[in-house]
Amino acid sequence: METSSSILIRAVGDILFGDSHLSIGHGTRAICRSEGFGHPFDRMGGGLKGGADLLFGNLECALTGRTGFGKKPFIGDLGAIDALVEAGFDVLALANNHMFEYDEGPARETENALEKRGVAAPGLPGREPVTRIERGDVNIALHVWSLVRSSRGVPVAPGPADLIRAIEKSVARSEWPVVSLHWGAEFVGTPSPSQVRFGRALIDAGARLVIGHHTHTVQPVEAYRDGVIIYSMGNFVFDMTWSRHSRDGLLVDVVLPKVPGERPVCTITPIEINDHFQPVPSGEPLGLDEYHQRQFPSVHFDRIADSDEEAYAALTWEKRAGESVDMKRYIRKNLFRLPPASIAYLVAGKLDRLAGRAGKPSRSDVEAAWRIVR
Repeated sequence: METSSSILIRAVGDILFGDSHLSIGHGTRAICRSEGFGHPFDRMGGGLKGGADLLFGNLECALTGRTGFGKKPFIGDLGAIDALVEAGFDVLALANNHMFEYDEGPARETENALEKRGVAAPGLPGREPVTRIERGDVNIALHVWSLVRSSRGVPVAPGPADLIRAIEKSVARSEWPVVSLHWGAEFVGTPSPSQVRFGRALIDAGARLVIGHHTHTVQPVEAYRDGVIIYSMGNFVFDMTWSRHSRDGLLVDVVLPKVPGERPVCTITPIEINDHFQPVPSGEPLGLDEYHQRQFPSVHFDRIADSDEEAYAALTWEKRAGESVDMKRYIRKNLFRLPPASIAYLVAGKLDRLAGRAGKPSRSDVEAAWRIVR
């Protein structure tokens, strides 16, 4: 709640209103068609926005009113926008690796529909890279970028030095810079050394808040100087219930003092996604120190920043390999219960790779999301 001395920003993680690739016809999009588009938020209680001045989320798929997507993953129905507006979202970031899953048309449709309803939808190419939002006497400059490389046209952030300069320009305009970054190593529970260094550099340049997403895992939150770095909030609305760690997410409240130099206050509510793809609070709201004592007692950000990047690289590929094994085990165990559309999608992808029509991203492309060279 905005006062004369502070502003409250509430952030949640990845929101997928489509079906994931193992749940086509039975995932979030399907259950919303039967239960209503507000279904994903029904267990949050009392209104998702509450007393926040600004509610932020990362929309991980395009939303369309076009036909022909019923048996395709990672795309949702345009009707979901009503639920997002009713939930109180002020900003939904669109710069991520699934927004252009079906080229530019559905992505632009999503952008236009959200903005017509008064929801800022930054992150697509060809638009002003900074979105300005007024809250009382505070002018927020929202910088939304993806560091995840993709062949689908997702806008990739400029070099780190350019981002730092953009933050400094916002400060010179007496704005409050807030940065949304789709970044990090998927399935890993801690940020990379260069992420910690770069996140801190953004705060040093004047950013008040860095909001990270993409990894499908919860990562720690750092209060650094007069800003906050949320390295990854995990999932919020997602149907990857076959993967245990992908059921976890965070709702993070950040109270930013209006006086520069004063320490921000964080409150973190753990989230667990149930079998109906709904986020449910899984514990009481905790202060940042208590949350870390319970969830990340061995994490020390200075040590991470000074640690070996190659050791972290080895960890990321170990986690990816483990995730692949877990997914294949799940598919074998549930082969006769998987939706036919999911089996068809998996087979088509395999045939495309064998025929050379598609390939896995290169190691350098994958690591670009967390190996930030300044």
